[in-house]
Amino acid sequence: MWVCLGAYVATIYATVPFVTAWRKTLVEAFGYGIYDWILWIFVPPVLAVLVVVLRYRRGQDLARSLIILLVVAIAFGGYMLQLKYPIERLHFAQYGLLGGFAYFISLRRGGPAFSGILALLVTYLAGLGDEWIQSLSPNRVGEISDAGLNVLSGLFGIIFAQEIFQPKKFQVRKGWVLRVRLLQGIGVAAVGLTLLFMVSVHGFGYRIESLESGIFYSAFSESELKSGKTSAGKPLITHPAYLNEGDRHLFQREFYCENDFLAADGSFYRNWSHCWMENAVLARYYAGYLEKFSEAKVGSRLKKIDRKFSEKVADNPVVWSEETAQAMQSARPQTYLITSRVKGTLLTETTFHELALFSLMAWMVIAWAGAQVIRLIPNED
Repeated sequence: MWVCLGAYVATIYATVPFVTAWRKTLVEAFGYGIYDWILWIFVPPVLAVLVVVLRYRRGQDLARSLIILLVVAIAFGGYMLQLKYPIERLHFAQYGLLGGFAYFISLRRGGPAFSGILALLVTYLAGLGDEWIQSLSPNRVGEISDAGLNVLSGLFGIIFAQEIFQPKKFQVRKGWVLRVRLLQGIGVAAVGLTLLFMVSVHGFGYRIESLESGIFYSAFSESELKSGKTSAGKPLITHPAYLNEGDRHLFQREFYCENDFLAADGSFYRNWSHCWMENAVLARYYAGYLEKFSEAKVGSRLKKIDRKFSEKVADNPVVWSEETAQAMQSARPQTYLITSRVKGTLLTETTFHELALFSLMAWMVIAWAGAQVIRLIPNED
């Protein structure tokens, strides 16, 4: 059964590079409403669960199971529908199924508590691997917040599965110390891999907000970006992270300026306000980048991000002319701040020292909790 679970996770990983293209195809063919139909995928299994519950539960057990299943179904569906990006609904559904499946498999080796914790850890690690792969794909980013979202979805699936696969009676059996050690080991590994993910993939940085350019995240502070130098006095233009951020903002600017987006009513539009905002970020905080590539064309900078799109915008200038900048002023939002999607280029306000301290505390809690549980287990000798 674990092989089947591994195959399911591998399938999720294998589809990561193609999600953007599939999403575009589905939206163009059916509109954004196609994502609302994801909920209907769960109708057959939910009906099957109801049949099982009504057949094998009686009295208070039946009432309790129905209430829990109803609450979980409403919470799961409601949360999924309010996700900002529709494609995340499919992602949310995937990890709900993963959590429930992992619980079902784990139940063969232990009780509800052991199976629930193990399933939750498996879901988290699978989600962390998913984000890692996304960080390697063009136009995708790996965010720790998405890994947390996967855990929430998996938790819904686990609670749902617990009401279906209730063991009639559970007793402490031999090998439980080993099971606790297993959970401890996986927990320690999860914390360590999270720290590694944050350091090598996600990164640390600053949230920068202004009325002139909206909200974005950077590996550099606002003062460093405005001065064009790091706190140590090194020119930012020589820093690979600075160039990468400039390229990402340039990509987003061109993406919003050059592509048609499908509205809910079926019409198409250009997202000029986001286009203006990305250019405002470049002009206000990446002046060194614009100066260095003032004579360059967009296509030459975006090849390594998206070769196909770079061909589409190959002859566009990196630096807007005065006329273009002036004409785009009308697209500036007056009543709200736009958040750049470049925020997902692997940055967080959490510092490395804060995360390291959290990791140390988490390891200590795992060790202490495991020791306390083992003390409660009868001697197996």
